[in-house]
Amino acid sequence: MGISPADALAQGRNKIASGDCQGAIAVLQDGLPGAAALTPDKTRADALGALHFYSALASSNCNLTTKAKEEIREFLRFHPGRSALDAKKYPREFIALFDEVQRAAGDAAGPTAFSHHYPDYNGYRQFAKDREPLVRWGASPEFQLLADNVERGKWATLQDDDARARFVENFWSRRNGVRDEITRRIAYTDHLWGDEYYRGSLSDRGKVFVLLGVPARVYTKPLTRADGAFIPSRSPIAIDGILERWVYFKDQLPAAIHTSSVEFRFISQAGYGDHVMQKDFLAMKALAEARKTSSLQPE
Repeated sequence: MGISPADALAQGRNKIASGDCQGAIAVLQDGLPGAAALTPDKTRADALGALHFYSALASSNCNLTTKAKEEIREFLRFHPGRSALDAKKYPREFIALFDEVQRAAGDAAGPTAFSHHYPDYNGYRQFAKDREPLVRWGASPEFQLLADNVERGKWATLQDDDARARFVENFWSRRNGVRDEITRRIAYTDHLWGDEYYRGSLSDRGKVFVLLGVPARVYTKPLTRADGAFIPSRSPIAIDGILERWVYFKDQLPAAIHTSSVEFRFISQAGYGDHVMQKDFLAMKALAEARKTSSLQPE
């Protein structure tokens, strides 16, 4: 039986500090099964990333270079944006090893499937319709993301649930049978990126996913100043973030978008935000057209 991830991490760090690198490796590895069982996804990724990072440090301290590199690669799988280590906190040899592995990972980075980064959407079936009471349906993701200005004005005039229920049915009837698919996308993104306070479907990634579906390609890499990192150009602060790019090809885009592909860029960085979508012209136009084409029949 393994120990809890928190206990493993605390004991492992203490053993590293005392010079017991072999003991640190053992206890940190013992915490991995518990970390792999954690939910939600971010909690699991944070726990696994921390255990692998300190396993790498302990392995480096023990001169187990191959093992240290394996652990660094595992850490970068959960935290691909970690671009620099504090030279005051870690041994020079470990920093050099970390930089070597990260450079190699960056050189090898290429397009991957969405399911490589996130749970398989094709297998997602746990969703329910009409999550919100009717009186609050105007604040729902489906209304906020799909409704046009005329619908927003009409909704504001409704006085009772009978009228609201008719409105909702008519709202979906204008959208050519996409209700189940949109509802499933909303439930999936709420589950993946939401919490008790915030709907994941209304996050930047959630909005794109609800309107356009699964991207054809996903790219991730450590953030650099050239990518628009939220750090002044002359600041000594190390850039620590990730750039995630979603690519949609022409057959996935609204007909009014005539380019062969559109890319959405999401930046995560402390002090800036988590997966903040960059307001590139084509990306914003694709979302606007997706909203328009969601209403295909006249009322």
